[in-house]
Amino acid sequence: MSAGEERVVVRRLQPHESGVYRAVRLDCLRQHRDVFGTTPEEEEAKPVLHFERAILEQDPFQVMLGAFVDGRLSGLCGFARETRIKTRHRAELVQMYVAPHAVGRGVGGRLVAGVLSHAFGHPEITQVTLSVVADNAPAVRLYERHGFREYGRLPAYFRYKGQDQAQIFMLRERTSAD
Repeated sequence: MSAGEERVVVRRLQPHESGVYRAVRLDCLRQHRDVFGTTPEEEEAKPVLHFERAILEQDPFQVMLGAFVDGRLSGLCGFARETRIKTRHRAELVQMYVAPHAVGRGVGGRLVAGVLSHAFGHPEITQVTLSVVADNAPAVRLYERHGFREYGRLPAYFRYKGQDQAQIFMLRERTSAD
């Protein structure tokens, strides 16, 4: 690696990293109130966040990946498998975030690829879904590059302080390459 070249590592977060996950998650909610369905105030009020618990317990079906740029947690992307008997073939990509200092460096693509690899590493999982704010064009393009396609859209999915936002629902199905 040459001087100034950044090293990016994408991997599952470990129990000792649950606190740094919480800090990054709350920071992303504060910085990007317009693209997440949860407000920072809602999450800050929780003594333990959903994925903090999953990280601590190393739940195989609730996994949070972290992207580390030069050792600093700079991106998040989660995997949440459906648990009901009739829906266990599906998982959801959740909480996608890349810190401003890491944008434009391929971190988002590596996180999405990591979640897809984890999901399709389970033979019974054949579908991965996600939802994204319709105005978030860079995220929509990222997901499309990874084979997701829109299957629905709901206007006014989010309503906050008098502003409505549409949500796009996307699907990526297992292929022979997976």
